[in-house]
Amino acid sequence: ECEERGMRNVFQDHPPGIYSRCQDWLAHKVKGGLLAASSSIMLIIINYAATVGIGSIADFERPTSLSQRSHRIMAMGFLVQLINVGVITMFVHFDLKVNFLGDGIMGLIGNGLFSDLVFEWYNVVGASMIL
Repeated sequence: ECEERGMRNVFQDHPPGIYSRCQDWLAHKVKGGLLAASSSIMLIIINYAATVGIGSIADFERPTSLSQRSHRIMAMGFLVQLINVGVITMFVHFDLKVNFLGDGIMGLIGNGLFSDLVFEWYNVVGASMIL
């Protein structure tokens, strides 16, 4: 019923009484949205810090040419993005079968559907890693 009415109608209590009936659903939706927004902000901060760090490391190596510096930055940037996007995506969808501060690790890592590389894993996780 709550999903059919939508968040706007639940917030506005239209029809009357829907807000009290859907309070748990609404809290779950808001928590999910805040978690998604905070993880996006964290990724932006990590990417910015990685960009600054990679540039500093490339300069510390004292490259003999600008092309060599650019090559080092691209290689290190690839590795950071591979870890940032690929490995984290893989761990989020992996089922670790542990409980540490929630399902998986804090309800975020290891709380996925897949415990092995099955066909569905390639459709869900593998496809998102390629894109």
